[in-house]
Amino acid sequence: MVQIRKAVEKDLPRLVEIFRVSRQQLLPFLPILYTREQDFAHLKDLMGRGEIYAGIVAEKLVGFLVRIDHWVAHLYVHPDMIAHGVGHALLDHAKAKSA
Repeated sequence: MVQIRKAVEKDLPRLVEIFRVSRQQLLPFLPILYTREQDFAHLKDLMGRGEIYAGIVAEKLVGFLVRIDHWVAHLYVHPDMIAHGVGHALLDHAKAKSA
């Protein structure tokens, strides 16, 4: 079962890890343009401008969705957790928050 909670600043290292590994494994045609530190700063900025929701399975953060205003800006799920309902749960949560 996927639990959804609002991400907090202490989640940023894990968010960066998911962001980077997802891009490397699932979007290999996109170049890696930024360092881990720059990705951290970017996600921290997004946290201040919108909301980041964490998808949790078995007490481990495995995916996240960034919502700015009423738009989904980012949705990433760790490649090991694809097809486990994490992305679906995050999108359902975002839709419910927009209703």
